[in-house]
Amino acid sequence: MKTVTSKLRNARLIMIMMLCVSLLFVAALTSCNESAEEPDASEQAEPATVEVLRLNSSVARGEKITTAKFDKITLEASKTWIGAVSSPEDAIGKFALKDLEEGEFILSKYLSDTKPPEIAEKVILENKDMGFKDMGFIVVTEYLSANTGEDIGAEIQKVIDRNPKSVIYFPDGEYQTSIPIRTPADGDRSVSLKLSDNAVIKAHEDWEKGNGAVIRLGGKHERNTIYIAGSNYYLEGGTIDGSGIADGVSIDHGRETSVRDVTIINTNVGLHVKKGANGGSSDADIENIRIFGNGKVSSVGLKIQGWDNTYSNMRIANVQVGVYIDTAANLLRDIQCTYISTPRLQPNYTSSQGFFDSGDRNWYDNCTSTDFATGFYIASNRSKLISCVARWTDVQKDSGKQVAIAKDGKWNSLARSVVAEFTAPSDVCEYLSANPGGYGYITDPIFDVTAVKGSAYEEYLHGKIMWNK
Repeated sequence: MKTVTSKLRNARLIMIMMLCVSLLFVAALTSCNESAEEPDASEQAEPATVEVLRLNSSVARGEKITTAKFDKITLEASKTWIGAVSSPEDAIGKFALKDLEEGEFILSKYLSDTKPPEIAEKVILENKDMGFKDMGFIVVTEYLSANTGEDIGAEIQKVIDRNPKSVIYFPDGEYQTSIPIRTPADGDRSVSLKLSDNAVIKAHEDWEKGNGAVIRLGGKHERNTIYIAGSNYYLEGGTIDGSGIADGVSIDHGRETSVRDVTIINTNVGLHVKKGANGGSSDADIENIRIFGNGKVSSVGLKIQGWDNTYSNMRIANVQVGVYIDTAANLLRDIQCTYISTPRLQPNYTSSQGFFDSGDRNWYDNCTSTDFATGFYIASNRSKLISCVARWTDVQKDSGKQVAIAKDGKWNSLARSVVAEFTAPSDVCEYLSANPGGYGYITDPIFDVTAVKGSAYEEYLHGKIMWNK
């Protein structure tokens, strides 16, 4: 009986276990089916995104990033390049360290707060700045742009007026103006103008006749003193272009003014030194100047109406009169004036003059007149010509008179070792054209006596005539 009961209990246990296994299997199967039918909640969520900056145009190495150079776009975070800049504030004003192409992401590793060293150096060399800004000079292109073709004269004048007692520097480029650029003569306000070799200040097509010179030094705030720092202002370098309608440079007022290393072109009057306030004295120092006029009958290269000035190493051409002087005590050294025949000038050739002097006590040292009808017209008294030259080339051999030295009236000045080289027939050539009875001297002249007409020089001759041709 016990055996039967035990077997029944065991069978019951086995059935229970089998039932449990079946239930577990069904539960597991149901769970799998439910998992297959219902997706994971993470697969249903939107993917993560980030905003980044992408270039809409190329940027050269050393160029500054601006808002116009990029767009802000949204991308999936998993697809974004590592290091891409997302905030505009982190890109605007930065410099590119390499050439960046349109469509590229802006990466922080290619940005810098400063220009690459060689780029910064290249900009300095191109502008001929050479560190002038660091020296305290006012660089005009910080306030305006060159090469616009527009009239920016008023803008240039503002830079001058707002920066007293300073040096205004003009980098390479063309700066057009329809008004005279005027600097103050007052030493408390005066400025100097410094132009790079390739800087040009040019008269604009709207220039009004009668405005005078493109650059009028001391043209405002008149003063004449050497006791205030800044009074000894200057104009240096570059080119002043009158465009055929304006004068070039004038010294209107001031004292101890310097103009040096300047080229002046297309002007009716190239350089005009006006009377100073101290008894007419302007005490200007002019050196290394090149003047090429506009070829009009009224054109003058250098016009001197102030006293006590020094002029050296000047080249003047394409004018009717090379140098015009009506004051005293000026020193001219190594001034070369050359006549260029043009349809305008040629009909008036006989009135052309290399040097015209109606002043007093002016000194000419190693000055040359080439191809003007009259080399040196010295209407003044007590002036001196030392080692000067009046010469003509074959171009002018049939143009009419050739006079080395002339004076209406008596000769009352000194000409020492003055050379005359004639090319025209002797009947139109004279070494000295003057009346007798003066107290002047012609000392050791150098010319061919057979090449000239007249003998006015003989009364004033001291020493002997020399000719080694």
